[in-house]
Amino acid sequence: MSNSSNRQYVGPTFAGTIDQSPTTPVFNLPTKNILRGGAVDASNISVLNIIGGFSIVIDTAMLTASQTLLLLASGGVSATVTLSNGGTIAGSQSYLLKPGNFLSVVFDGTNLTE
Repeated sequence: MSNSSNRQYVGPTFAGTIDQSPTTPVFNLPTKNILRGGAVDASNISVLNIIGGFSIVIDTAMLTASQTLLLLASGGVSATVTLSNGGTIAGSQSYLLKPGNFLSVVFDGTNLTE
């Protein structure tokens, strides 16, 4: 998790520094805005923009190995993220994403790792 000005993001269609807010990748990568809690299909998506204090479950059956995801909490409140297969996100079973912060992770077939 980072909000530093030197964080790097490398994905299939964008590579570069993520600014204080990750505006550049959100506007240049396939993004899904999450407007309610529940299961999320992140296939063919690079950014999950969670706009609210939701609890979401990423469907791992729809992810591909080595898929990079940028998880962003832009709703002004914390969001809770888990995986459908019981895998971990950055080493945690349930990841609390604080407002204004983001997490860049890669799917390894089971877990989302930094």
